Amino acid sequence: MSRPRSTFIIMAAVSAALAGCGRPDTAAETGSTDQDVPPGVEVTAAPGVAFRYDYAFRLPAQRIAAAQERHTDACERLGPDRCRITGMRYLRSPKNDVTADLQFSIVPALARGFGRDAIAVVERSEGGVQSVNVSGEDVGATIDAARTARNAAIVERATVEKRIADGNRSTAAELERQRADLGRTIRDVDAQTAGQRALLNATAVAFHYESGKAAPGFETQSPLAQAGELLGWSAGVTFSTLLNLLGLLLPPMLLAAIVAGLFVAGRRFVRRRFAPAA
Repeated sequence: MSRPRSTFIIMAAVSAALAGCGRPDTAAETGSTDQDVPPGVEVTAAPGVAFRYDYAFRLPAQRIAAAQERHTDACERLGPDRCRITGMRYLRSPKNDVTADLQFSIVPALARGFGRDAIAVVERSEGGVQSVNVSGEDVGATIDAARTARNAAIVERATVEKRIADGNRSTAAELERQRADLGRTIRDVDAQTAGQRALLNATAVAFHYESGKAAPGFETQSPLAQAGELLGWSAGVTFSTLLNLLGLLLPPMLLAAIVAGLFVAGRRFVRRRFAPAA
């Protein structure tokens, strides 16, 4: 049975159209000063690009839950049509270290401002930004390519249907198979295109929280506090070094003591055994 080459060309074009083409747009790190401004890209500056914002915050462990709650409230105030919480995690370790995460799906026009407001909340909680990563996927180009491939499939299907209508019985079964394949291809393209459009209509925003100092080395401490921290650090290092040395030297020292004790005891035994009687 013959298979028109154009059908396979369309299939290949559709497959290529559905392949996503992701690319990073911007990546930057910021400190925790009040002058920090989060990097970002306005949606009007990159039409057809679906963005994702990833923020990493560091703040005192006892303040993470409250900051996370305020970020949640900010999303709820926007309403479910403009902001939805898609994931949440809070974990406290046995040492009282805290890590947490929040994920949102936000209207693209509000995503950058939402991140900027979130940073302000963290800074008011004695924390700061560790990193901001903005990545983008050019789904607009993918949608355009898929539309071209879909139109080609529709034209090919119309040609097949015309041949079926002509009533060529010798190729009827093959033509029916081709029409069914083209119909499935068109439906697959429509489903994939709908998913790509959904990415354009909602921006993913993720917050990661860690406990600790917001910006080590930049705190405004008194000289006495700094000296106390240095003393504690030095004492810890010294004690740790002594323990390591003890762990390293103690086994050979014990072995040497055992060998020396056996040697002395052996000499005494030999002397008592073989010494001439007085």
